[in-house]
Amino acid sequence: MRNRPQRSQWRGFRFARSAGGVQLPSGPAGPCLVSGERRGRIARPPLAPYTARNITRNRESRCMDHVKFVILSSARSGTSHLSVTLANTQSIYCHGEIFHADITWHIKEKYKAERDVGLRDRDPVAYVEDIYSFCPPGNTHVGFKLWRSQAPEACDSILRDASVRKIILERENRLAAYSSGAKAQTSGIWNLVEGRKPNAAYAARSIETFNAAGFLNFVKTQDDLFRYYSRNANGPAIRVTYNDVVDNSAYETSLRFLGLAMPDERPRGKTKLNSSDILSRFAESERAKVVKTVTEAGHPEWLAES
Repeated sequence: MRNRPQRSQWRGFRFARSAGGVQLPSGPAGPCLVSGERRGRIARPPLAPYTARNITRNRESRCMDHVKFVILSSARSGTSHLSVTLANTQSIYCHGEIFHADITWHIKEKYKAERDVGLRDRDPVAYVEDIYSFCPPGNTHVGFKLWRSQAPEACDSILRDASVRKIILERENRLAAYSSGAKAQTSGIWNLVEGRKPNAAYAARSIETFNAAGFLNFVKTQDDLFRYYSRNANGPAIRVTYNDVVDNSAYETSLRFLGLAMPDERPRGKTKLNSSDILSRFAESERAKVVKTVTEAGHPEWLAES
């Protein structure tokens, strides 16, 4: 039988359909639940083919008695704050980016001590299954965050697996994500522990060059990526946004989705590094070009972020 979410998981979620498939609107009713059983007729992009190995391992993974989940997103979308608060929640064993080049901060110490991290280079799908199989005593949930570009075959395997709960986290303001990435690359500051503030040099740093064509390509890539996630997510999935992360409703929503209660006190996550005035992140010489580009793209609202 197919794994279906319990009836209680559907409450408070709204659906919208369009000729191109399912849209995932957010609003007063909260994020929208997507399920393989409720998507309707969707033209799916081709996924990596099933193999005997994958079928066998997926059957074995469904025998695990802990909950498996993944945060599907892209860089500079608020995933560090969400994943760290989840990791600091009792009973959740949550890694960072398990395919990140630097394993120091992204993969949990106990896993690294007892398992072979080199498996991710030899067999990414098997590595994901091994990550999910490792649930230290006292934990009931295992998860991590992932962008499809990091490991396409592994991501597609996860999307197909209805036993993995998917949290799709999207930063809808593409200019905010783009500029945040640009500042991180030039400054070397990607994250700070919640409560710490970036230094004055970081705050004063501006993006000196705006490449309009490069930005528009970034927008298309992001649109395609999140459309791909939503259309191919089999089994229970929710959509949350960067704004939900900032006001911490994404944390509460994710806990409910995972079947967990809110703790008395929210764990610490990461600090918001940049101003909500997106245009101010660019050098004055570039601002007219930025305004013209986002306006012509139909998104003048991207010049600021609530």
